[in-house]
Amino acid sequence: MAVRAPEESWDLEGHLEAWVREGILDEEQARRILAREALPAPAPPRLSVGAELAAYLGVVLVVAGAGVVTNRVWGDIGVGGRVAIGLLSATLGFVGGWLLSRVGESGTSRLASFLWLCGTAGSAMVTAVLVDRLDHGRAWPTVLTVGAVVAAVSLGLWRNRERPLQFVSAVAGVVMVVAGALNGTGWAVHPVAAGTVVWAASVALAVGGATVLRPGVVAVVLAQLGATFGALLVTPDQHALGLTLGLVAGAAGLGYGVGRREPPVVVVGVLAFFSMTVRLLGLYLRGPAAALVSVLLGVALVSVALWRTWGRRARPH
Repeated sequence: MAVRAPEESWDLEGHLEAWVREGILDEEQARRILAREALPAPAPPRLSVGAELAAYLGVVLVVAGAGVVTNRVWGDIGVGGRVAIGLLSATLGFVGGWLLSRVGESGTSRLASFLWLCGTAGSAMVTAVLVDRLDHGRAWPTVLTVGAVVAAVSLGLWRNRERPLQFVSAVAGVVMVVAGALNGTGWAVHPVAAGTVVWAASVALAVGGATVLRPGVVAVVLAQLGATFGALLVTPDQHALGLTLGLVAGAAGLGYGVGRREPPVVVVGVLAFFSMTVRLLGLYLRGPAAALVSVLLGVALVSVALWRTWGRRARPH
């Protein structure tokens, strides 16, 4: 009967010394391993998934309840009351977000971004009330000023960090500024020119998202949506140009999403390419022929994909 030898205790320092003597590691690597292993174990997160979900639901309930009450008394509280409500929302959102951001955990950081978005909405409310009061209800100054405030606050909070909500609100603020400025100047932009500019700006945003902008996935998804919208603006007047722009944007987004393994980008790319393909078939192929061509193209693409996948698996490694 074999007797099992007693297990030796794990002596990391002794093993590292032996590995250095044998030339497996050098002294610098051994020191770095010892320093790494000497670090304390990471503390468990302060905000669990359940607590984070409950916090979101709580904030939503508070905002919804406050919105209902505010809507009922909005006409009776005057400008001062409206400004006070906006200031209170902004203060609670910004201060709460700042406190949570100091914790430095992923869950608290996400909740902080959500609260900052609420604070940005409060700032937009204050700005809208004041501008509407001073400018006697004209729409474009309110849109322009609110957009500028939202963009400035959101850009200050975003600063090219992984904060999707702040990035999206910054883009929304910039769009509001452009829309308000165009409305205020009375400059009538032709749909083809407007769509082309929107498409080009979206392409630039996509390039930035693929290289330097963070969060890159959010930037690329917004760029896909913007490019598709721009192409749709062009299509009624310039069918070929609009469809080309839309199909190119959809195919490029789909290719990027597949190559980078980014499901949101793939989904938006498929939807964009599908919407432009439907318009293409509707414009140039009508009736059963359009459906037949679409089915044949789809079957061909799926067949090629499956054939390539099967061929790679069949090859000896």
